[in-house]
This record gives sequence, structure tokens and C-alpha cells, in this order.
Amino acid sequence: MAGAFSFDSAKPVVYTAGMSVIKSIPFASRLRKFREAANLTQTELAAKLKCTPQAIWNLENGRNSLSVELAAALADALGVSIDRLIRD
Repeated sequence: MAGAFSFDSAKPVVYTAGMSVIKSIPFASRLRKFREAANLTQTELAAKLKCTPQAIWNLENGRNSLSVELAAALADALGVSIDRLIRD
């Protein structure tokens, strides 16, 4: 999947040369932490991003892939940098 991040909460961080894939254990919990710090429900965050609450739930549970565009939108909506959102 070129140009996308894939997060799987059950696997360690993996950086693959030549591919835009990052698998990260802490991403789902960081996303939830930043959402809660912004005092947003999954439904409210979904409305800001024009996606479904199920999509946010899937991200927070490591079940959805995250595109670069969605990472940028999430970071903007949560008031954090993309770097802070996806890395420790």
C-alpha cells in the first residue's frame, strides 16, 4: 500500500525500507490519549474528519490502515504534530 501507514497494535514497530509502512504497538493508545485530551468523543472526532465513528474505533484498536492524509487530518483535529501522533 504505497503512501499509507499501517498500524497493528499486536506487533512491534517495523520500518521497511522502500515502503511507507509503519507498524506500531503504541499508536492506538496514543490516538485515544490525544482524542481524550482534546475532550472529543469518537463520534465528535469522526465528524471533524468526515468519517464514521467506526473508523475511529478501528484506528484506536489497530484494525485500520492510516493514510498520510488521514494522519495529517487527525493531527490537525487533535492539535498535535504528525510526528508526535505516530511516534514515541
